[in-house]
Amino acid sequence: MIDHIIREHAEQTKRSPESSVLEVKHLSIYYGDKQAVKDVNMNIEKHAVTALIGPSGCGKSTFLRQINRMNDAIPSARSEGEILYEGLNILGEAVNVVSLRREIGMVFQKPNPFPKSIYNNITHALKYAGERRKAVLDDAVEESLTKAALWDEVKDRLHSSALSLSGGQQQRLCIARTLAMKPAVLLLDEPASALDPISNARIETLLTELK
Repeated sequence: MIDHIIREHAEQTKRSPESSVLEVKHLSIYYGDKQAVKDVNMNIEKHAVTALIGPSGCGKSTFLRQINRMNDAIPSARSEGEILYEGLNILGEAVNVVSLRREIGMVFQKPNPFPKSIYNNITHALKYAGERRKAVLDDAVEESLTKAALWDEVKDRLHSSALSLSGGQQQRLCIARTLAMKPAVLLLDEPASALDPISNARIETLLTELK
């Protein structure tokens, strides 16, 4: 797990308390000269749902994106401080970002299914990681779609385009796609804000079960 994320010397990094999966220490994030997040210090516990609450524009999404290094894609973004994942600073240059995102998955506010079939949306990352066994891929599709409360709705049209699904179904597909990689941490940036009450309730139930 951890050894896939960082290079060999990182094993010397100090371990965190067992109760925390993430420790944020003096984290500040900037876009150019603008400071978007200021000196955040917090622990995120294992087997728990942690909610970030605040007004629009206060830095919630920026903070979440920093945890799995999505801000790296923004040229003007930079950060100070540390985020320790099981004791290892994931903001260091030695981090393998691709492997990190397998451990720390993210689902965004707006559904972003790939223009592929439902089946291929789920298996895309698994195939990229080298998995080719059809039985394993089939099991991953059923398991992740079941967890996302979508299997019964799509099991008879797995090879149809994911873009044909409703907004709520697309969002649950994106959650299933992330779950297929079995991440240790799941980041969700208002994933149910645009969903109907039934889809919202299903996602809340899913989160309760996952923790």
